[in-house]
Amino acid sequence: MRTDHLAYIQRRATQPITVDWDALTAEEARLEDDEVSTVAKVLSGIGAVFATLLFLIFLVWSGVINSEAAALVTGAGLVVAALLLGRQPRTAFLATTIICAYLVGVSLVFYSMFDQLTERQLVLPVIAVAILTLATSRNYFLIFVATVSLPTCLLFLHFTEAGSLFLALAVLLPALAFLTVNLLEHYLLGDRRLQPLRAGLAVSLLLGMAWYRWAGYFGVAVSDYSEVVVAGGLYLCCLVTVWYSLSARWTVAAGLILAPLLLLPLLLGGVFLLLLSHRNNYFIGTGLGTLGLVYFTGQYYYDLRWDLLNKSLALMASGVLLLLLYFIVQRRFPTHVPH
Repeated sequence: MRTDHLAYIQRRATQPITVDWDALTAEEARLEDDEVSTVAKVLSGIGAVFATLLFLIFLVWSGVINSEAAALVTGAGLVVAALLLGRQPRTAFLATTIICAYLVGVSLVFYSMFDQLTERQLVLPVIAVAILTLATSRNYFLIFVATVSLPTCLLFLHFTEAGSLFLALAVLLPALAFLTVNLLEHYLLGDRRLQPLRAGLAVSLLLGMAWYRWAGYFGVAVSDYSEVVVAGGLYLCCLVTVWYSLSARWTVAAGLILAPLLLLPLLLGGVFLLLLSHRNNYFIGTGLGTLGLVYFTGQYYYDLRWDLLNKSLALMASGVLLLLLYFIVQRRFPTHVPH
């Protein structure tokens, strides 16, 4: 077997290397277009949001959407047109138009069904449009909006029905999806949906944790059940991240360091986002994870009903544990080439 394998390698080594220069040139041009259009994508998204708001105000003022049937037909038509045009990369102007049409279309569809459906059923058309968008579109902003809208539906259900399960799912599902996408990144590099999908999952996780923090101010209680489920799920996500990058011994050590954060699930979510993004050299996730850690640390500091000395001691102890984890990561994590 080994002799045959070596003979096969020798035969392959004597064959000349052929390069498809046309395909290579086309791929380099596509990558250059993607790099140049990053700022254009951001500006297109911002411009589309403002254009959408102005257009919706115009529709309300002109009375065009007074008929629910007309709103449904118009909204469905705009969504279909946006999905068809968003299957391929477009110029910045056309990309803005596509995003605006998509947001207006989804808003009109939601409005047309508002009185006919219950609060739980209202999320069904949004979920259906989001799944259709993820399956058919290649537009960066459309994929991003569709990804964020799915856990947002769960947050809406938690707000309207105060169900603990919805809040737990709104936090854990984006965390599990973000973990899966990053661990399987090498299989998805050729898919144009990878970057907007990953950005949408990171933002969704941060939004879920933010709602977890502020739900009480809107009269929606956060039950002990959801706290336990969210803390346990995020803790396991952290351990899986460390286990995929370090040995079992270091995973146990990291688990012991992270164990006190089970009492602070929002900080645990920020650590998870930061760890996994650092592992994959994902700049957006690293920034969001750092932002989450800083924000939720400040919130926990002001929420503690302790005197100033005990607050300072608690923060110092947490800081030492996190610094220890940082040095473990810096020493033991393998180096990845940024994509």
